[in-house]
Amino acid sequence: MGLFLFILLWFLLFGSAIGSFLNVVIYRMPRGENLSFPPSHCPRCKHPIRWFDNIPVFGWLLLRGKCRDCKQPIAWRYPAVEAICAGLFGLLWAAAFFNGAFSLGEALGYSGYHLVLLITLFAAGMIEFDGNAVPARLFVVSFFVGFLFPWEFLHLHPIGFDAPEPLKDFWKSAHFSNAEWEAAGNGLTAVLGAVGGLVFGIATCWLLPAIQRREWVFALAASGLFWGWQIALIAGGVVLVFCGIGRLFAIRSVPCFILCVILLLPPLLPLISKIVL
Repeated sequence: MGLFLFILLWFLLFGSAIGSFLNVVIYRMPRGENLSFPPSHCPRCKHPIRWFDNIPVFGWLLLRGKCRDCKQPIAWRYPAVEAICAGLFGLLWAAAFFNGAFSLGEALGYSGYHLVLLITLFAAGMIEFDGNAVPARLFVVSFFVGFLFPWEFLHLHPIGFDAPEPLKDFWKSAHFSNAEWEAAGNGLTAVLGAVGGLVFGIATCWLLPAIQRREWVFALAASGLFWGWQIALIAGGVVLVFCGIGRLFAIRSVPCFILCVILLLPPLLPLISKIVL
């Protein structure tokens, strides 16, 4: 338990730091600005933020939500994003640790793998919430990780590839080992999931005028890449229902953010079941 708590603390701190970086991404990327230069600064007086004021969450609290130099208020959403990211990291680590099916290394890999997708969707949702178009380059890292990692780390992909017998026979006749076959199936599952999510995203954009967003297509393709086309379609359908309800009641729809919340649930199920049962 001591090791779990130590790694949990590390995840919380690292998650809050990622949240601090996401604040920069959410603000600058839609505007086409450089993410690393200039350094973090007050958007009003442009004065650089001191390193000890830039500590996630605590910096904002110590400053009482105001810039040290111009005394203008700093939006509460900045520490909120940092705290939410810290919470996501902590929850995913706890869920993977208590899964029971993973070794320590596998738990670390599983939680980190799915956090890549969740953090990307969360950032995309925040950009949507601000009324900006989500740049395609936001999804580059998630596509890279979602495609490459399942080929090497077989435990990462939750849905196995059930290939037809002739295809299995072909692979076996080519003298591939069981591990190589499983890796190929894992990689093919990821590819098929991405294609399924992509097709579903394009179809819904074409059929539903309310969803005319390229980020929706990218988000579903990335979701299929990580989770398989089955979960991508189910989650996408649920998101569309929520968007329809939001449109009915004149509530701004943020599909990527809703998709992030929905896809957070599957990895949390083992943890939820342990708490409930």
